[in-house]
Amino acid sequence: MDEGSAPPGAPTCQPAKPSPPSTTQPQHYYCLPTRSNRQQSTDLKLLVLGCGLVALHTWLVHHNAGAQLHMLHMVQVWYPYVTGTSVLGITYKDGVLLASDTLGAYGSTKRYKSFERLRKVNDVCVVGASGELSDFQYIMRLLEELSDDDFCMDDGHHLKPHEVHSYLCRVLYNRRNKMDPLWNSLVVGGFYGGKPFLGTVGMIGTNYTDDHVATGFGNHLARPLMREKHRPDMSEEEATALMHDCLKVCYYRDKNSINKFQLAKVTAEGVTVSEPFALETNWNYTLFANPAANAPGTW
Repeated sequence: MDEGSAPPGAPTCQPAKPSPPSTTQPQHYYCLPTRSNRQQSTDLKLLVLGCGLVALHTWLVHHNAGAQLHMLHMVQVWYPYVTGTSVLGITYKDGVLLASDTLGAYGSTKRYKSFERLRKVNDVCVVGASGELSDFQYIMRLLEELSDDDFCMDDGHHLKPHEVHSYLCRVLYNRRNKMDPLWNSLVVGGFYGGKPFLGTVGMIGTNYTDDHVATGFGNHLARPLMREKHRPDMSEEEATALMHDCLKVCYYRDKNSINKFQLAKVTAEGVTVSEPFALETNWNYTLFANPAANAPGTW
């Protein structure tokens, strides 16, 4: 390429004025985007706003925008945007109970109020998630593929609760090692072989099983109540009452919670996920009515 000439594929450029071209001094360029470039930029913005990333990918392929397409392939969720708060789980004599609200919060905005965060995997297992909801949808697609494989094999076997828990541990730990974690804390509940199973998995693969678990703020708000009142031989009615008490506390104290909950029950009869419901609340407690009454200070 001759000195002073524009590189191939560069935007339309004109020589800087008023200096004429010189044989001893390289020619300088200033770039003027053409109308087509400006129009493509506008089309790109409108496409993203109107149709999302899938349509953007198609548009970039059609226009041979290799560099932009490469950047699109590098898009990752580096920070959670639409999130769910606590998921609670307890075992009782005949099964497992999981509970969560149905809020998908966009930052501090209570944007989506009917997002179900408790999902059935098969007839013996259910999964609940807090954290980034798009990552949870991706995780559920992985589990659905495994369930479809079990169905197609038609040999009577299906994923057991501890196998689902182990699989999710590997998935989240694998993504953590790729420095591209799935921003979720998961609760896996199930009933198999006459025994309840309850476990949790963190976003970097940390995991454990217990008779009661919680994710998010529920670890601080609900677990103390569970430690105080939970018994392995609880009846379903007692377990449900305890879960309602825990949900009330989470609703009172967690700003990213709403009074719209779901319960998932796993027993020998199968998995049942309830319709959303609201709990009766009381806001007349003294500290709610006058929270600064006993606070120290001069205000």
